[in-house]
Amino acid sequence: MVKHKKRAWRNAKWLSRHVDTLILDHHRLRCEEGLSWLNRLSFMTGHRVIYAADFMERPRCLLQDRGAQLYEDMPVPDGWSMRHMPAATLILAAIGIVE
Repeated sequence: MVKHKKRAWRNAKWLSRHVDTLILDHHRLRCEEGLSWLNRLSFMTGHRVIYAADFMERPRCLLQDRGAQLYEDMPVPDGWSMRHMPAATLILAAIGIVE
């Protein structure tokens, strides 16, 4: 896992240095630690690194920090999985465009 994190950091630095604005959005980044990671990357490379929500001028949803509470408040029925919902719908729901 540490090897993958180092590789992700190295790749993100390379990408950020080659574009004016880098939009990075992944569920593992949607938490306070991820926000800190993006800010550090932006500072180190001198380039703008943002979430997709920032680009779309929408509020950030740091759901990863609230995952356990969300599952408790809204339990997932047995047998249901992410495979049952198209990826585009999942993305739109995550940013609050559809329910």
